[in-house]
Amino acid sequence: MLRRIPFEVFFLWLCIVFLVGVGLRFHYAQANLERPDQPGMLLPERLALLSKFAPDLTPDMREQLLGAALLAEDDPDRKAVYEGRLEEPKSDLRGETRVMAEYLRTPTPEKKRELESAAQKASERLTLCAAMFGAVFFCAALWSLLGFFRKDATPPTEPEPMSSAKPQKQLALFLGWDVLNLFVVGTVMALATENLPPLVSLLLGQLVAYGVLFAMLYRASSGAWNFSRAFSITWVGRGYFLCYLCVFLVNALIAAVTAKQPTSSNPLVGIFLEASAWQVGLLATLVVLVGPFFEELLFRGWLFGGLRQHWGDARALLVSSALFAIIHADLWATPALFVLGLVFGAVYR
Repeated sequence: MLRRIPFEVFFLWLCIVFLVGVGLRFHYAQANLERPDQPGMLLPERLALLSKFAPDLTPDMREQLLGAALLAEDDPDRKAVYEGRLEEPKSDLRGETRVMAEYLRTPTPEKKRELESAAQKASERLTLCAAMFGAVFFCAALWSLLGFFRKDATPPTEPEPMSSAKPQKQLALFLGWDVLNLFVVGTVMALATENLPPLVSLLLGQLVAYGVLFAMLYRASSGAWNFSRAFSITWVGRGYFLCYLCVFLVNALIAAVTAKQPTSSNPLVGIFLEASAWQVGLLATLVVLVGPFFEELLFRGWLFGGLRQHWGDARALLVSSALFAIIHADLWATPALFVLGLVFGAVYR
């Protein structure tokens, strides 16, 4: 049936369905971000809890934690609770902030114990996150300095494209996978979510989506799957710090223009906030290793690596980075994701 349809018509249909899917993604993500009943403890809330109810902290440390919480919080009602002001909230408070507000009105031993327990969990989670961040930071710093102390035995070589097909066919594979992933895999996972825990349904959905992607790329590739090709690991570390600098500048610009701090609508954030220690490790493996591997395979290896043969580096980099940003459906993070795509493409090149 598909062979009787001209490729141009099929490609146009894929573009239309892809754009519809992008609209649905952004709509759902924004609605999910604005839900007042969203679970999960936010970073300002964690800092405020520590400043008020964590034991063995000096007054100076409590003051600094509270200042950081107030700086990171945008909602005036939540700020009032953190500062200990009894005001009538204009919006519904949720999570531990609601308990803190109740404790301000009617301080009871039960509520205090509940808040102390929440502060202990917040301390454990922040310690775990700091350890993970510190490990990644140390590795990136080490890799960045390697180039100054040794010379690679084999110089970096030009990456081989995974496909020699025309740009329209390369883009068609990406659009086809995204449409299949959104409307087929997404529907199945939405049904599975009703009967499975969020973490299980997330892992299952990611494995299915990446499995389909791997199968499609393998069938459509030209056979250039040389993952052992020599490259300079120094650029991996430098790219890490370059990403931080670019994201900071982009978010600072957005905050200056809109007078609002960018807020992520990524559902993974809520799952991370509610997960236990071993679940955080499992999610970190998925988010730090498995997910990026397949994303780089698709966006840098397939799209950028293939498109640059026909369009050149600049145009291929812009297109692959734009698709990389759009597919994540995170409105406030879209500019930062686009810049990250540019950095990732430059590092790959």
